[in-house]
Amino acid sequence: MRICLSGGTGLMGWDLVLTFVKSYWSDLAALEIVLLGRGSPAASLRARVRRLLLEDGFAFVAPAEHTPEAFAARVLGQMRFVEFDLQQPGLGISTADMA
Repeated sequence: MRICLSGGTGLMGWDLVLTFVKSYWSDLAALEIVLLGRGSPAASLRARVRRLLLEDGFAFVAPAEHTPEAFAARVLGQMRFVEFDLQQPGLGISTADMA
């Protein structure tokens, strides 16, 4: 299943991300999450999601067989990150990310 979310690091979006991860945990390879969001000079979208996975995602999904780092790596492997900028033409999204 492919899911595309905007606002995935916000309260409701993050809850959806974790709910899908928990639901698909036994067959995570069947899940692809495309996350659209703003990057920043301080942290990329991927870095922000990784931090959230380590801070509260691991506790929510609670995979006994993984460390927090291994959990985050496994989930990040099923995610695609598309950073955008509302002030740029075409939202600043590259041609490759549009595909």
